Amino acid sequence: MYSRKNFPWKCLAILAGFAFFEPLLRERATRSAPREPVIWSPSPGESLLLRGLEVIDVANGQILHRRGLLIRDGRIEDLLTEKKASSAAADKVVDASGFYALPGLINAHCHILLPMALDLRPDLLSALGRQAERNLEECITHGVTTVRDAGTLPLLLLRYKERIDRGELLGPRVFYAG
Repeated sequence: MYSRKNFPWKCLAILAGFAFFEPLLRERATRSAPREPVIWSPSPGESLLLRGLEVIDVANGQILHRRGLLIRDGRIEDLLTEKKASSAAADKVVDASGFYALPGLINAHCHILLPMALDLRPDLLSALGRQAERNLEECITHGVTTVRDAGTLPLLLLRYKERIDRGELLGPRVFYAG
């Protein structure tokens, strides 16, 4: 139970935890290399067919088995039944059996630029930029295709957003307050 009497002690315990874990978090942020933004990307007008997918239909709460997903110009053009997918043609066909497709997730409240540290010492500043890149990369890695940053440094986040838009950085669509 929370009370005013216990509040200072709980805050002190939380701060002690941050102080203990901060060096570990700083070390993790500085030792990772950026991921390549795109492994393969179709040319304009080129089509891609993913066959054998398990498609999660969130609107109806079911899984559509062994479907085909036809993509053209970076957009889903058609969701095909197994029969139609087996005879459909595309510039590139990928056997996606055993893989799942689901709509991109949206994180409507995040803090992309929030450092995982208590203070902004000079030795931490170099790690903060890489940590922001990792935060954006991790969104895509975990299926989050859109984020809304609920409080940040708008001009700095705009720079990251522009790098994502140019394909220099792997990351989601970014919207932000402020």
